[in-house]
Amino acid sequence: MIKNSRIAVIIPIYNEEDTLNHLFYRIDGVYKMLKDDYNIKFIFINDGSNDRSGEILDGRYKNSPYAKIVHHDINSGYGAGLKTGFDIALGDGFQYIMTIDADTNYDQFLVPKFIYDFNPETEDIMAASPWHPECSKRNFPFIRFVLSSSMSKLYQFVLSPECPPLTCYSACFRLYKREVIENIKHESNGFLTNTEIISQALLRGYRVREVPVNVNYRLFGISKMRTIPQIFKHLKYMRFLLKNKNNLRGG
Repeated sequence: MIKNSRIAVIIPIYNEEDTLNHLFYRIDGVYKMLKDDYNIKFIFINDGSNDRSGEILDGRYKNSPYAKIVHHDINSGYGAGLKTGFDIALGDGFQYIMTIDADTNYDQFLVPKFIYDFNPETEDIMAASPWHPECSKRNFPFIRFVLSSSMSKLYQFVLSPECPPLTCYSACFRLYKREVIENIKHESNGFLTNTEIISQALLRGYRVREVPVNVNYRLFGISKMRTIPQIFKHLKYMRFLLKNKNNLRGG
């Protein structure tokens, strides 16, 4: 549906040296699948890693025609990494912008499916959802499953009746039309970013299609997210949404 388009794939990275070879295998495979029909570039944001992630990235992709690497001097947060990536993608004129995780929770080989299936006539955002009714949910840690799915229910309530309900508001794995990223500026520098973008997109009338995507076990490294602090950030943001929905809808 978006054949021959220019597509940027943004990948924030922080202390993922154990994961990178696995990621590289998948990124190179995705590029081979897409290179003949799409102008695609992978934008790696090394967010101040204090392991060998930056060195490994440079060793693999420093001179690659289909990759760009940006190094933050200090760790500024997941959302800050996306901001950097968005600025580059917009400045370089990409028509579509995708965000994916560097870890193994989501299968990066799903990138082509998102791109092949995206219909710009009927949707503005395609978003992965591990809570979609067609997903198994079996690989997600039980406590995080309960907390995350409960947060999704709360967001449904907070954003109703103005917005159609989603099953997940926090997954990173998404494909956006350029105009969405141009018109929505997220404030968070942390993991709240994904929720901030999609909730404001819904309030502004952008169309979101959720795709069932199962979560895999993390094979390497450890998650950087701290569950309890993240819950309080979400609750604070829900309060903000309740007080500011009308303003956000007006742009």
